[in-house]
Amino acid sequence: MIKSVGIIANPNKKKALEYQKDIKGYLSKRDITVYTDRESSRKDIIEKTDLIITLGGDGTLLNIVKFIKKKVEVLGVNVGGFGFLTEVKTDEVYSVLDDILNNNYSVSLRRMIKASVHREGKIIETLTSLNDMVINKGSLSRILTLSLSVEDETVATYLCDGLIVSSSTGSTAHSLSAGGPIVTPNVDALIVTAICPHTLTNRPLVLPSSKKIKVKILGKDTQDVALTADGQVAVKLKFNDTLIIKRMPISLRLIVSKKRSYFQVLREKLKWGRLR
Repeated sequence: MIKSVGIIANPNKKKALEYQKDIKGYLSKRDITVYTDRESSRKDIIEKTDLIITLGGDGTLLNIVKFIKKKVEVLGVNVGGFGFLTEVKTDEVYSVLDDILNNNYSVSLRRMIKASVHREGKIIETLTSLNDMVINKGSLSRILTLSLSVEDETVATYLCDGLIVSSSTGSTAHSLSAGGPIVTPNVDALIVTAICPHTLTNRPLVLPSSKKIKVKILGKDTQDVALTADGQVAVKLKFNDTLIIKRMPISLRLIVSKKRSYFQVLREKLKWGRLR
């Protein structure tokens, strides 16, 4: 049973802030304790609530992933923009909330991933993501040389502009743009996709999420090279840094709309499978 709700809004979207106020009033009338990020930090809100509502786009939802350490339901409401993860529309919010309060809703478990950056034998940073971890270079950086290992077995050495390790959820994000496959979210997998590889034999690799992925920075020209988690948080990388990427022990509990399937979202948002 939902007893406490946190509402997180994109502060740059006026409509999101308006909906935040309206939804808070709606829930308060139903004896639900409500917290908003206008009054508390996002981290604190997630720690003390049963349900999180994000108002904005996919970026707003992705921003809270790093704070999720426990079982909590997440409802993403699309307030303008693309809205692939935040598939619930604003005109559906109150009917969806009624269903949630009546325990009549569906949850899609979305595996999260983490990456630890190892430098000179020490872990200097650990990042968490829902969609992907991206090793990328700045506009002035030269081609990257990256070594990929899976469970300590060498797989390949890439000459490329970058490398993406994504979850199944993130297969339709940056990985798809780089030529990666569409993987349905219920498939527990990690996808490795090179960005602009300088050989035609490099193809995306789909692995069980139980595998440990290791990426080592081999090229010495690493100016402006960074690891980015969900396009939200970044850490600069240096020559000889090693990244260890694994699945997280917990999953994001994403509330999904009963009005549309995953493939319907693909057709609507990505125009997937259409002839013209």
